[in-house]
Amino acid sequence: MAACGAEEIGCEAPVAATTEATACEPKYVKNKTVSGKKMKTKKMKAKNAADCWTRCTQNEACKYVTWVSKSKNKKLRNVCTFFKSKTKLKKKKGVIVGMCQ
Repeated sequence: MAACGAEEIGCEAPVAATTEATACEPKYVKNKTVSGKKMKTKKMKAKNAADCWTRCTQNEACKYVTWVSKSKNKKLRNVCTFFKSKTKLKKKKGVIVGMCQ
């Protein structure tokens, strides 16, 4: 059926794909960080990496998260950062990366 227009009486909007296709099983990698394109969102605190991933999945553009579990700087502890894409994973103590498996 053609796209809905003002002149058409009986038309249907395209059906959106189900969210099951985009849902994925999260994978967590310890002592790594993401090098890539960050999302323009405010950094936020979370209790764990799984909490970060849950927040990430609420935004379609979010593909990767980093969560700082240990840091000498108290302001950086428990902070989530969201990424649109990654160029590579780098070693970084105290940081956990979350991504689709």
